[in-house]
Amino acid sequence: MSVWQEVVDQEEVVNQLKVAVTDVAKAKTKTASAAFTQTWLITGPPGSGRSTAARAFAAAIQCDQGGCGECRSCKQILNNSHQDVTVVAPTGLTIGVEDARDLIQKAYLEPSVGNWQVFIVEDADRLTPPAANALLKILEEPPTRTFFLLCAPAAEDVLPTIKSRCRHLGLRLPRTNQVAQLLIDRNDIEPELANFVAKAALGHVGVAKALATNPQARARREQTLQIPLNLDSLPACFVQAQQLYDNILALVEETQDERDEVEQSELLNAFGAGTEGVKKSRVEFLARGAMKDLKDDQKSKRTRAIRDQLDRSLQDLLSLYRDVLFVQLGVEVALINEELRSSIERLAKRATPTATRKALDAIQESRAAISASANPLLVLESLLINLARTS
Repeated sequence: MSVWQEVVDQEEVVNQLKVAVTDVAKAKTKTASAAFTQTWLITGPPGSGRSTAARAFAAAIQCDQGGCGECRSCKQILNNSHQDVTVVAPTGLTIGVEDARDLIQKAYLEPSVGNWQVFIVEDADRLTPPAANALLKILEEPPTRTFFLLCAPAAEDVLPTIKSRCRHLGLRLPRTNQVAQLLIDRNDIEPELANFVAKAALGHVGVAKALATNPQARARREQTLQIPLNLDSLPACFVQAQQLYDNILALVEETQDERDEVEQSELLNAFGAGTEGVKKSRVEFLARGAMKDLKDDQKSKRTRAIRDQLDRSLQDLLSLYRDVLFVQLGVEVALINEELRSSIERLAKRATPTATRKALDAIQESRAAISASANPLLVLESLLINLARTS
């Protein structure tokens, strides 16, 4: 096994990173090439595996064998438990200047057990302008034994001054057959199901795995794809919007509630909860400030999770209307939602290709609005009204 096996269908990028790993090894003896750099920007659409590629690279430069995937260091990094590899991700909607300053302070420390300190900044496009500006100097002149791996959907999503200080690698969405094969090989998924979820996930490995292993996730997706067939009146648009929003809230609560409870319990334990002779009221008094900060972070994470799930549902609707448009135009291509062909043909008869293109535009505009922190329910209501008008 190699750390690169998790980077699906990105041969060109993997080859470049392998060359870089060799150069990193030479850097320890000061014989690296002129192309050696410690700051990287890895871009690609959601599901392309940019964070996976960053972790694989981090593991490879820490591993004495260039990323064997079997040693303790590789396993720790792939499991997010290595002392010298830090993942910086938004706790809410953005990465703020205080997070950036904390990163800078840690970056000047020597590695504890590995060859390098590595900071993986997930969603670098969510750096606030003050946070991005705070990082400019350290990205320009990184500490001798520190690497920065920034991940973003596209190079244009980060400040030009950040981009100019990094070596850029661009990933694409993996082909569906490659995603399906990964599910078959790694998760023992039946080929028919693997091919279905790979298409449904639009090449997004994480979504494909969730659909393959969770029947409820597949049921939720199918319910979302039925929405356009039920928009037969104005009240129906509001009802369908509320149901979709409530389903997403329930999903997020299901996944977040237990995690929040564990985090709060661990915090109280750190302040002495459960220790003999320590009163509960005393622990709660001592932890009140830290608990407030934790709950604020948890609230921000929940808000982001809701928006991410909404965006996933809108992508499912995009795939449906894409199929509708192809049927209307008579384009002989495979439908993403082949299992819903009869419903797609019904929708195709209800509208013109021009109306369907407007529906696709409306969905994309709704995705942008949700990303910009608009009220999710209002966005959904407006979208479904627009979709009803196009049919």
